[in-house]
Amino acid sequence: MKKITITLLTGLMLSLLIGCGSTSGSEKDGIKDALQGLKEAAQAQQESTEEPEDAAEEPEAALEESPEEDQKASGVAPRLILHRNSQYDWGDDSVPRIKHEFTFVTLEEKQADGNKGLAESLTDAMNEIITKEQEAWDHDLETIAEQPGFVFDESWKTYVRRADGDVVSLLNEYVTEGQFDSGFYSSYIAHSYHTEGGKEIAFSEVVKDEEKFFDVIVPKVADYVNYAATNIYAIELDMDPEKIRADLKDYLKEGVCAWTLDPQGVTLWVEGYTMLQSPVCATVLFSEDTNGEIFADEFRKNAPSEWIMQVPVNVETTCDIDDSGKEVYVAAHESWDFRNVEESDELYLRGLYAYCGNGEIFEPTMPGGTSYYDAFLIHQDHQTILLDNHDEYDRYYIETFTMNQDGVNMIDSVCVGLALSDDDTYRYLDTYFPYYIPTDPAKIAIVVNAGTEGEQTDTMSVDENGWLKAENFDIHGDIDGE
Repeated sequence: MKKITITLLTGLMLSLLIGCGSTSGSEKDGIKDALQGLKEAAQAQQESTEEPEDAAEEPEAALEESPEEDQKASGVAPRLILHRNSQYDWGDDSVPRIKHEFTFVTLEEKQADGNKGLAESLTDAMNEIITKEQEAWDHDLETIAEQPGFVFDESWKTYVRRADGDVVSLLNEYVTEGQFDSGFYSSYIAHSYHTEGGKEIAFSEVVKDEEKFFDVIVPKVADYVNYAATNIYAIELDMDPEKIRADLKDYLKEGVCAWTLDPQGVTLWVEGYTMLQSPVCATVLFSEDTNGEIFADEFRKNAPSEWIMQVPVNVETTCDIDDSGKEVYVAAHESWDFRNVEESDELYLRGLYAYCGNGEIFEPTMPGGTSYYDAFLIHQDHQTILLDNHDEYDRYYIETFTMNQDGVNMIDSVCVGLALSDDDTYRYLDTYFPYYIPTDPAKIAIVVNAGTEGEQTDTMSVDENGWLKAENFDIHGDIDGE
């Protein structure tokens, strides 16, 4: 078998072995050691790429061929790798009392050598998530020791909102489920970096007139808050726009509101239990800045016309899907259901729920057969395609859906997966193999015939109608996914 199959089976066996009862003291320490190992591995990788102060200067030719210079010249997106990790504390019936999932993004090692600044910034963002995970793990263990009936399901998932030759913008959505009226509680952390050099971008660099920015975004937030209050919580809530304006400014200062630099504008992400129990997001589009008064020209004029943007799980996102100037809410949620309500409270991932404009679609999968969905919006030729990547037992699938003002329609489904990275520097926990985040609609790295002797990598493109085509394989033909 190929490495992917061995890795997944090894992770599964490890989970089963650990799951035979409660976590012991030594295993708890092992979790801490593993999380610390992630940080130390990242530090070691950084140090290995740092040159000694007295190192001789490289010849001009070598400098011209460095990944950073190539990236700057071509304007291509950096190659980013998503790492997905899970850890559990198991009860007496081998049912998880604590289930944590967290993801983070790193720069491909070959590019990290030429762009140390971005590599270090992404490592800092990773360490931020790992620290929060370790603190939450310790807190949950202490709580369960006092309240054995408690169950914790928490995640820190990182989403790539933008990755091109100019900007890398990441959103991390923290979700804890089952403890509040709305079913979950969300909060957000976000970072935006200059691709070249990795320096973090300040909100004031992008938004040059904050008052005009809030002139546009406050009505959008007010509309959503009032809508959600009526339709989700069945309460009348007519908030004063000036109160919302003041709140948003305070939230930004206090860190309970994050912002991302998206391909089409700037989005604010407001955590739940501020103005409303559920989280809120709203975007000011670059196209709304008709007089160039809101955004700095550097960011407004360099906004990409073709892009890929990852969709968070627990909140809708807004975008202009057809370059008409009209925003729509888009959602691509993982949908959960009970495996057997009478015999067990165990949840399984049922399928993908997608929503756009006035329509929605629900794609069910085999009960318990899918462990995750990752959804991306792909925008090109004034069209937006939803692409999802998921697994079903030992097979990988990529599917596409058209999105328009009237809804969502499924277009294509192929038995391939996003290409896996052989960088296992960070593989300390029960985890899926890290894979390359798609950043170019014409050059999506995929793996074909995963888990078989015929497993190979290829490059796939998505056309404006949502159809998929690989460079070297007929992915609609005889693909052996067994």
